[in-house]
Amino acid sequence: MNGVSVWQQVEIAASNPKIMYVKNIRQVFAQKIQLCCAMLGVNGERMPKPEEFELMLGFALDYWFNYRIEEIELAVKLNLAGRFENEVGFHGYFDIKFISSLLKEYDRFKQKAMQELTRKRLSEAPNTKHEPDYIVNSKLYDGLIQFREKTGELPQFWDWDRTYQHMEENGMFDSWSIDEKKSIYDTVKKEFACGKVKARIMAGSISERNEADDIDNETRINTECRRRVIEIQLSK
Repeated sequence: MNGVSVWQQVEIAASNPKIMYVKNIRQVFAQKIQLCCAMLGVNGERMPKPEEFELMLGFALDYWFNYRIEEIELAVKLNLAGRFENEVGFHGYFDIKFISSLLKEYDRFKQKAMQELTRKRLSEAPNTKHEPDYIVNSKLYDGLIQFREKTGELPQFWDWDRTYQHMEENGMFDSWSIDEKKSIYDTVKKEFACGKVKARIMAGSISERNEADDIDNETRINTECRRRVIEIQLSK
């Protein structure tokens, strides 16, 4: 991506729909695997066979559901570029074990990337401690628009509640019906409930189970609904 830092590439990849929510998942997943194999020089007999691909897709839905497909591709690129602290060795076969090792290293890299982006934005953010809420909300909205114009995407982390409040107070959602908003709410609630079940299955400790139980709390659902409404509105 020209003009986009590796930190922003991580943020953009992480802002796309998670694997479990992608439409036409089999086709999209197959295309991404083929692209990754091409980057690694895998061809012929070493390409995943149909039965291996189905096994890989099933494994992804069960164990990589919290990632985005784009993050698998980015993990391959970062590993090839030597950006991981511990480079993952590739031995000719693009398989579940290799991807799992990549994603472990990617998690470490992603955490650092998000911390770096947060520090950068905090250092650039205007001092709003003594400004009225409506001014702070307006600046958040303006900052969101600037970010979207620069990257073509929405940031992964933002104050969606305050931004939504600004847009609502300025009539930007007047054309939305109650049914349209309710439809988004029902979709988000269903997705979060599904994610909660899978996260509980994957939980390896009491703290992880407690975190899984908190996935579908009402505050998170409402914030995600506002994020999606904002995203749709800005795309009109």
